[in-house]
Amino acid sequence: MKISIILIALLYVNTAVLLAETIGRLLSGVSIWVLLIIEGTLVIGYYVNRVVRDVRKVAEIDLTNLNLFVVKNKKSA
Repeated sequence: MKISIILIALLYVNTAVLLAETIGRLLSGVSIWVLLIIEGTLVIGYYVNRVVRDVRKVAEIDLTNLNLFVVKNKKSA
């Protein structure tokens, strides 16, 4: 079990290095500022998503116990 975990980790690292080298060559002409702006936009979008989800949970109205029409039986009264 330990050896398989080590092998999986090594495969992951090897794949990451191979992909990083290829992606590095492809993105060598791209300005770093474009990537930083995209990253910042993603972080802000994630934060807004979390806030909206939390506000939606807090503002959720539970109407399961609401009895709008309570009719009493006339025979028992």
